[in-house]
Amino acid sequence: MNIIFDKSLKSDFIRSQNLDRDASGYLIKSDTLKRIKDDNGKLVKAKQFGGVRKGSIIYLSEDIDTIIKEASLKKAS
Repeated sequence: MNIIFDKSLKSDFIRSQNLDRDASGYLIKSDTLKRIKDDNGKLVKAKQFGGVRKGSIIYLSEDIDTIIKEASLKKAS
């Protein structure tokens, strides 16, 4: 199961994953303050955060490339 959520719950979900936003709007780990990268190696802005992939700590951006890739992975399994 992939974790997806309504936009109104995004801030709550981000906090529940031990994440926060830095001054530039990027997601950071709350404990290390390191910026989070998606599975393509790109930094993730909080407003573009799309969820977490099943069985991992792989953060997903909310963009068309990621949506297509995730849909393909789901269809294959």
